[in-house]
Amino acid sequence: MFKDLSQGAKTKNKADHQMPASETQLKLASILYYKVYGTELPDRNYNKQDIDYIIDQLNQILVNGEDTLNNEIVH
Repeated sequence: MFKDLSQGAKTKNKADHQMPASETQLKLASILYYKVYGTELPDRNYNKQDIDYIIDQLNQILVNGEDTLNNEIVH
């Protein structure tokens, strides 16, 4: 939740986002995606940054009812 403003943390965070998404992140995204769209999350090589974004957007859809992914090239 809190940002570490040191240069090392910024570099590490950038490197973390390039890493493949974890199995747990993929499962969460898949569950949320199915709950929103009634179909499975497309099978792709998602990196951590992609999955973090997808999870965030799906949560917003469930909370606010705004489908921001409908116009994005994610599906």
